[in-house]
Amino acid sequence: MNRLACLAFALYFFCCLSPAIAACNSQMAKKAEEQASTLKTWSALHQSFKRYAACDDGAIAEGYSNSVATLLADWSDVVSLNRMVTKDKKFGDFVIKHIDWLMTPSQLESIDSQAGKSCPTEATALCGRIRERVSEIRSSAEQASPGKQ
Repeated sequence: MNRLACLAFALYFFCCLSPAIAACNSQMAKKAEEQASTLKTWSALHQSFKRYAACDDGAIAEGYSNSVATLLADWSDVVSLNRMVTKDKKFGDFVIKHIDWLMTPSQLESIDSQAGKSCPTEATALCGRIRERVSEIRSSAEQASPGKQ
């Protein structure tokens, strides 16, 4: 009976889960790198995430961080972002992950200020996550600066 359960699990994993775990091949990586830092809307970022999430590493990840920084600093379409992350939790995690040390202090300040002062009511949870992540980045930067204590 135990062997049957293992076989059933293996079959389920390979048939149902493995297609969702697509590996990043060289063609995907090239396309992801070409667009990662140039995405101008949350919708475009979400589409790229859905296609190339497996490629989110190295230079591609830096490009995504640049797009997230630009879009969040603009703040004009946070309601659309909130709709997307409410429906797609993994995309929300992706956006939060890309609030990172690559952002300039002025971008972090702008994002934190807008998330605190200009947060739409329906995006309260998202704004809280954004502010928490900005705070983590600032704390990390302060701890890494040897002259500040």
